[in-house]
Amino acid sequence: MITWVAIGSEILSGRTVDQNLKQLALALGLPVSRGFIVSDNYDEIARTFSCVAGDPVVICSGGLGPTSDDITISAFSKWSCLGLEFKEELYARFNSLDENLSSLEGCKKQCYIPKGFNFIVNAKGTAPLIWGDFKLTRWFFLPGVPHEFRSFVESSEFLNLMVEKTSRKRVYQRDISVYFMKEAEVYDVVKDITQHFSDEVGFYPEKGYVDIVLRSEDEALIDNRVRILADRLTSEGIRFHIKEIPLELEVHNEIKRSGLTVSTVESFTGGALAQALMAYPGSSKYFKGGLVVYSVDAKKNLLGGKSVVNPVSEEVCEALAKQGRLFFKSDICVSTTGVAGPGKDEWENEEGLFFIAVAFNNDVRVWKRVIKTSRDLLIRQGVFAGLFGVLDCLKG
Repeated sequence: MITWVAIGSEILSGRTVDQNLKQLALALGLPVSRGFIVSDNYDEIARTFSCVAGDPVVICSGGLGPTSDDITISAFSKWSCLGLEFKEELYARFNSLDENLSSLEGCKKQCYIPKGFNFIVNAKGTAPLIWGDFKLTRWFFLPGVPHEFRSFVESSEFLNLMVEKTSRKRVYQRDISVYFMKEAEVYDVVKDITQHFSDEVGFYPEKGYVDIVLRSEDEALIDNRVRILADRLTSEGIRFHIKEIPLELEVHNEIKRSGLTVSTVESFTGGALAQALMAYPGSSKYFKGGLVVYSVDAKKNLLGGKSVVNPVSEEVCEALAKQGRLFFKSDICVSTTGVAGPGKDEWENEEGLFFIAVAFNNDVRVWKRVIKTSRDLLIRQGVFAGLFGVLDCLKG
């Protein structure tokens, strides 16, 4: 059994979202049996420690910083009666980072750990990972800052220390993101397949897509099931992405590999597609620029004063992509136009209607979709459609 304890009043207040549990339980596939969120309060933390003591592995996140509200280690020391000891090695690390840090009282505080416990130096920050065995439990205390937490849980040293205290095997996970469909629609397409899977299958609506999540202790088995589901989705003409890396990163890698340049002309997506294409370092080598032509007049100006009878139409979307490619002198140009709502527009185009066009060489491909959803999610759908349009272009 692995037990999760997130310590921090900012989580309970809603100010901060607990990203670390997702990193631990989903990204690494570690089976977590139960979890707690605790405020920065000595009595509450002590009660939680009493509740989880005896579980094979307890992983605590947060409260290891230099300030007065960072009380996790002192609370554990008080509850366990182990006391604290000062670690010169941690103090020396502050000196190596910045001599001014070592003189600060809060930084000295981070050099104390429970007596008999061990530590691993933090390569991304100042708070170490602290671990040790007490009351039949292996305790881990990790920084709450997400990128610092992640650097520890991805280390083989942490995994080995954790696995040797639990008989549970690692659970492998694969995600298939399905786009432009609702959860019930996705399930209806694959239910005859997934109902025969003996291991865990979950369906999770995200912002603009639905994740099919497969979990198993058998990595080869889960890979085979991913292939089976991918074949079904492909045969149904459904857009999906096997989420080993984000969709935006796959597009980024494909564009870099192609050596081509890209530009955008956007209406209802308002620059969000350009932002997605610029999300990763090195995008300046291929992204030539983007225009937001939100009003009808802006569209007319880009099109050289041509009349725009209906701004949300296949003809206008195609013309915007062609003109944008010429304007930026790019190999590829993606355009978007649609009705984000609420309600119909003045041309009686229905809410949720949008077009995506991709101009490449002398060819333009246009996709039409109607998706009934909220305004912000429709914009995300438009961005995803644009990214898939670029992928289609690059992969022929």
